Amino acid sequence: MKFRVQSLLQSLPCSRSLRVLGLHGITLALLGWFSAVFAHDPGLSTAQIVLFPDRIEIMAGFAPSDARFLIDPQAAAADPFGDLDFESARTRLVGAAATLWQVELDGVKLKPSQSSADLIAGDNLSLSIRFVIPRRFSAASFQSARLGELPAGHRQFVVVSDPQGLMLAKKLMSQKSRQLDVVIGGSDSASTAPAADSTPTWRGFLILGVEHIWTGYDHLLFLLALLVVCSSFRSIVTIISCFTLAHSLTLAAATLGLIEISARWVEPMIAASIIYVGLENLVRRGQEPRGRSLLTFAFGLIHGLGFASVLRDLGVGTAGSVSAPLVFFNLGVECGQIAIAAIVLPVIWRARRQPWFARQGVAVASTMITLLGCYWFAERLGWL
Repeated sequence: MKFRVQSLLQSLPCSRSLRVLGLHGITLALLGWFSAVFAHDPGLSTAQIVLFPDRIEIMAGFAPSDARFLIDPQAAAADPFGDLDFESARTRLVGAAATLWQVELDGVKLKPSQSSADLIAGDNLSLSIRFVIPRRFSAASFQSARLGELPAGHRQFVVVSDPQGLMLAKKLMSQKSRQLDVVIGGSDSASTAPAADSTPTWRGFLILGVEHIWTGYDHLLFLLALLVVCSSFRSIVTIISCFTLAHSLTLAAATLGLIEISARWVEPMIAASIIYVGLENLVRRGQEPRGRSLLTFAFGLIHGLGFASVLRDLGVGTAGSVSAPLVFFNLGVECGQIAIAAIVLPVIWRARRQPWFARQGVAVASTMITLLGCYWFAERLGWL
């Protein structure tokens, strides 16, 4: 029966049109799925915990889009926090700061003595909380009490240090692992040892890198726009290699503080790169343009700045060693990128064997990619 149905379809005059419509339907469904998902990175925040002889101070940094979940969960999906006046929201933010952390010393829970909220450079929010230490202690437990209320996938990079800035412990927290236990070596806390249940930071950054590329739909769409017109395995390898090398360079440079460009410029430029490649695919009518590898390298430098913003938001580069987070985050990005390529490339390669794919399929895909890039460009410039 299967072969009879196929023979019947092939004998119909409109069989070619049906195949084209089927391709268009699949392409529209896939790109429609992309457009239904916001191209934002998973929520990221940082917390610096400083142990003084008489007090504990915690300073947590949040993006405004994440802070709005802390002050009004019911309205979290409505207007972004940036549309509100900071001063009018300060009282609620100060109240939220007081509930962010639960601190126990030798099993005794402390009550916060002071909390504050400040707007810092880059439009980020700093929520601070202070605990008074009543006596000498040997073990401290820090729990991010409201991390579970933030969007799924949110990560918080926590660093514990002494007043001189010496790192005592660190952890990349998630909603499933929200506690950091620290054993104090002496009354003045010159040496500490993280408890056994602390998640290895290198593994956390590796997973974060994979998650970032898998949920970074703008980066994936840029790669798709590049690969959909590749005509040989050699060009595919060249494109991926150029993109990897370029974004690795700027990721390292920006994380180390050698380059500093505001996300207000980087994010629209990433969207612009998608628009350019999509339009070039349309102009070339599905044929692979010359010099695409150089173009990929140039745009890859911009995408690397976008990757670096993840580590900067986590405080990497300002708190403790930067080498391990940088290496393992970048490794995670590459692993995630290779996994996506291993799934997508066989499909594209098989489709390119069909003449109709270059004529109709690439045009439809590139049109949708360009339109989605235009949407992100306008959104990131605040036009929407």
